[in-house]
Amino acid sequence: MNAFIGKLKLSRKLLIAPALAILSLVVFGGLSFWVMTTQEHALDTIVQEDYALAQRVHEIALDCSEAQTNFNKMINWARANYNGAKVEALGKDQFNHIDEAVNKVTQILQSDISDELKQPFREVLTETQDFKKAAATMVDLASFDLNAATMAMSTLEDKYTVLSSTVDNLIVKYNDLSQKSYEQATSNYHSIVLISFIVFAACVLCIIVVALKINATILHPVKGTTDVINVLASGDFTKDVPIYSQDEIGEMGRDDHALARCVRENLAVDKHNSECDCSDQFQYRTDGCGCSRADKSGE
Repeated sequence: MNAFIGKLKLSRKLLIAPALAILSLVVFGGLSFWVMTTQEHALDTIVQEDYALAQRVHEIALDCSEAQTNFNKMINWARANYNGAKVEALGKDQFNHIDEAVNKVTQILQSDISDELKQPFREVLTETQDFKKAAATMVDLASFDLNAATMAMSTLEDKYTVLSSTVDNLIVKYNDLSQKSYEQATSNYHSIVLISFIVFAACVLCIIVVALKINATILHPVKGTTDVINVLASGDFTKDVPIYSQDEIGEMGRDDHALARCVRENLAVDKHNSECDCSDQFQYRTDGCGCSRADKSGE
């Protein structure tokens, strides 16, 4: 990572933290969208599937219960020698409730629920049709043979008891299913919130670490370069300017290093020239003094 960051230009280094922050926001936004989509699907499952089926089962139970109640009322009217036309009309009207229950069960079986969920409704459909046949027999007998109608009423009650038990079991099943769906949706929501918090914390921590790393990558070379420049400014050209990276700061360090090396070379040449001049001047003076002595000795 250090080598990678060191090769980047300064302008690109400064863009790493903002780019990482934007990427984190995109990731967190995508996660939030997934959370909302998941919750929407869970609510759709609860409301449109589990709750809707449970409501249909309740309606089927009410239709059958109302029909059975009115069949009991009809047979009581027949025993009391009540108006025959009204007794017959009351009995026939109950088939509308039974047909309504059959239509609701048929619609459920034609829906896109799984075969496992359809199986109990197939049993309800069969039992509802048996209930309807027993009711038709009882209503027909009630018009001319009350004793036979009473016996048929006993059979009808048995059919209704079986049907009611199956429907009640379905009601309990779908109430439990709705509760489990709700608990599962709640559990998923809590898990997603925890995951979202972890992702958010990881993104923030990653941004902080990268920002600190970039800060150190920029400031350390600047401080090292300026320290050596200060030494050079004081007149000490023996120091080499360190090169920490390949960005603009590294280029400045290389330029300063070349400048310091050039100054050292120039100083070395000047020193060498100065030493040569001093040697020549000393030789000249020595030679001058020797000539004077020889001249004096000859004289």
